Amino acid sequence: MKDIIRFTVTLLVVCLLSSGSLSLLYNGVKDRIEKGKILAQEEALNYALDGSAKIDKIEREGLEYFKAFNEDGTLKGFAVICSGKGFSSTIKTACGFGASGTIIRIRVIEQQETPGLGSNLKEVRTNKFLWDIFTGKKRPEVDPTPYFQRQFFGINYNDLKIVKTPSQASGEIQALTGATISSKAVMESIRAKIGEVLKAEGLK
Repeated sequence: MKDIIRFTVTLLVVCLLSSGSLSLLYNGVKDRIEKGKILAQEEALNYALDGSAKIDKIEREGLEYFKAFNEDGTLKGFAVICSGKGFSSTIKTACGFGASGTIIRIRVIEQQETPGLGSNLKEVRTNKFLWDIFTGKKRPEVDPTPYFQRQFFGINYNDLKIVKTPSQASGEIQALTGATISSKAVMESIRAKIGEVLKAEGLK
């Protein structure tokens, strides 16, 4: 009987110590993950604005965005985090744009879409092939910007539209193959958020 009690107490102590250790480990990792997300968001916002001398955070009627200025104090534009419901996750995108609503750059910062389909929101197209290794052929470096995201650069938010087959018309964004929902989620979230910011600034 004493052995059973001793074994039970020992097991209980081990379980308590294990759960406590796991809890401390989780909290430590969670803090690092959150800090990593904040740093990634800040870097993405700066990228979306293509650099700026000063950025002010604005909070107005539940809307959070950033106002960017050039070195001479003139307005460069705005940046905002856009969220849209994709096929299997919420897609978050950092978007920088000017006072007229013309997009400077965007960067998808969070997504858990279907691998090989919606996840291609962040795919960088390459012009290198496996046989280049054997033939020694050198090819020019390609733009490291994901192709889908690069389509938004320089487009006014009012002109944005998702198409499966582009016709070279202004504002057309070619949807990812097999991931039209993911593509539309990014486009619609950007269009909606830019509209909200411009309205809050009295520019719409």
